Amino acid sequence: MTDIQKNQWIAAAAEDPEAVFSDGAAGMELISYGHEADEKREAMQGAVMKDMAGAGLVFVSGEPGLKLLRRLLASDAEKFSSGQAFRSVLLNASGGVMLEVHVLALPGNAWRLVLPPSGADAGLAWMRQVAIAFEAHVQAMASGHAFWLAGPRAAEVLEKAGVPAPRDGAFKEIAVREGDAFLSVAAFSGLYLIAGDAESASEFWNLLKASGARPAGEHAFEVVRALHCLPAPGAEYDEMSSPLE
Repeated sequence: MTDIQKNQWIAAAAEDPEAVFSDGAAGMELISYGHEADEKREAMQGAVMKDMAGAGLVFVSGEPGLKLLRRLLASDAEKFSSGQAFRSVLLNASGGVMLEVHVLALPGNAWRLVLPPSGADAGLAWMRQVAIAFEAHVQAMASGHAFWLAGPRAAEVLEKAGVPAPRDGAFKEIAVREGDAFLSVAAFSGLYLIAGDAESASEFWNLLKASGARPAGEHAFEVVRALHCLPAPGAEYDEMSSPLE
């Protein structure tokens, strides 16, 4: 993913003189929109949206794709039916944890993976390298984008936006305009991962904002991570960690 693709998602916030940024592993990270305390409070009491600028969306399919996932993931993708979503880790050459991934099982023996911004480029390169041995095709969705919706009122906000919240461990495809456009909402233990083409994701972001979700930065999402006991790369795990841990 190019720097331009990463930066277009923080361009609007960058125009706000109150927004706070810092250098991160995936480029410029939005720390807050200028009201960090309010964002943290909303994360605990309402609904917040955390942009994933630079996230990678990857598509694999067929028996070669399944063999690739068997080699790379710590979870067995074959055990998940169409419409299910699961969280796993991508393994490096020695079997250690390379990065966290979220996987959507699609119809027709296909899978969509969402790679975090901090490891999207390296993860995609590693997947393509390993794919050669299995004759699998790894398709990167160049215009793909993802963001999180979280907080105790997240499901309520989704309903208000016209999308019934999926049950935990499942996802819903949202009808969007024709062509290559797509958009999905996946549920992971009280958090909702929205992923799709850039334009559809942007439109849904604005719809959720109008429905009561507050855009929030990295520090507010750290509150969400702590509340849901989610591990953080570089803190609770790194490439020396075993998936058994």
